[in-house]
Formats: sequence, structure tokens, C-alpha cells
Amino acid sequence: MPDETFPSLPATTVHNAYVLGKIENHNIVLTCLPVGIYGTTSATAVVSQLQSTFPNIRYGILVGIGGGVSGKRMDIRLGDVVVSKPTGSSAGVKQYDFGKAIKGGHFQRIGMLNQPPIILLTAVSHLMAN
Repeated sequence: MPDETFPSLPATTVHNAYVLGKIENHNIVLTCLPVGIYGTTSATAVVSQLQSTFPNIRYGILVGIGGGVSGKRMDIRLGDVVVSKPTGSSAGVKQYDFGKAIKGGHFQRIGMLNQPPIILLTAVSHLMAN
């Protein structure tokens, strides 16, 4: 949650609910998808309304919740914070509805999302160093 919160916006025709606040010296806007209405179509609508209401937002950070990924290489559990980073063949986030089903029940990705801005990649490097 924010270090400080600000009063809500007056009611409008926009369906998003926003929390306005500040984390350290950064003004932030928080919103989320409507309960039970998930996926890229809903996310696109929410982000479109967000950008219309707040046209000067510079960066968007997608935050999700995962149940955990336990294994020999990684032991990620509920409550852990996982930050992705780009590699040579991936922008850091793998969108699994960006592809096609192929023989044998396998899925082939046919594209990838854009790489995050350099300033955010630098922030990830800083977090990893600490």
C-alpha cells in the first residue's frame, strides 16, 4: 500500500476505482481488474480508462498473484515477490495466450511483449544487487 493516500477523484462515468497516493517521492495510481472479469480484454479496458483519466503516467507495473512454483531449481512460495527480467529470447514476461496450439497438446508462442524501459531494468538490477 502507499506510504500516503490522497482523496479519491469525484465520481465519473469511468468504471475503474482508483487509489491515489505516494510511495517515497513517487505519486502513484492503483487500480485493479473487476472481480471475476480477468484476461487481456478486461486489462486493456482498465488500462485504456486509466490512461484517459491520467494521461501523464510514465510507467505501468503489472502486479499479479501466483500460488507458487516449487522445484529443485527454484522454491517460490505464496508471499514471495518475483520480478521478471529480460533474457536474449524473452522480454521478461511470457504471455501464454500469444501463440497457437500445435500437435500433441503443446503450445507454441508466436510473439512476445516489449522489453521494459531501461530505467525499470536499472531498478531491477539495483534490487538484485541488494
